[in-house]
Amino acid sequence: MWFILIILFGFASSSTFLLDNEGWTIVGNKKIEEATHMNYNWGGLNNFIIGSDNLVNVDANNRDDKNLWYFKSPLFTLKKQPFGMTFSITSFVGDFTKLNRGFPPIVKITTNDGAILRFNKAAFGGHINVPFVHDLWECNRDFSFKHVFSNPFTIEILGDWTQQIETVGIDNVEFF
Repeated sequence: MWFILIILFGFASSSTFLLDNEGWTIVGNKKIEEATHMNYNWGGLNNFIIGSDNLVNVDANNRDDKNLWYFKSPLFTLKKQPFGMTFSITSFVGDFTKLNRGFPPIVKITTNDGAILRFNKAAFGGHINVPFVHDLWECNRDFSFKHVFSNPFTIEILGDWTQQIETVGIDNVEFF
């Protein structure tokens, strides 16, 4: 019985993409589309989702993309406040020597009451840890993590890291 409860609790607070894309979409491209589920191992990812750049809208002055795409989760509801989140990310296509400048948000959390939290303190690749430490996040208003995680919310993870076209995969999005 405990084994079943542990598995159910894990699925309530993570996305492992074991069987499908678990409702994740790609936003910020030409249109909202389902993230593609990949059912194999690649570069440290195992059963993961990918997205690709479908809209390159380059700023003439600094060559950065003006439209950035993200992996967007379905609504999450957590039973207790997490200390952070972690996920794995890798690239399949793209020139990662020419990253978009200006520190775009790596992770965005949007609450059902309109708060938008932004975290931009991570480098691309591998295993990324995102601590829920107030001073590391920007928000469109005053917030507390206790309030953020007491209601349903979505997360977005940056997929559009470069100034041109890229294909990126993410796996094992977990709250701890």
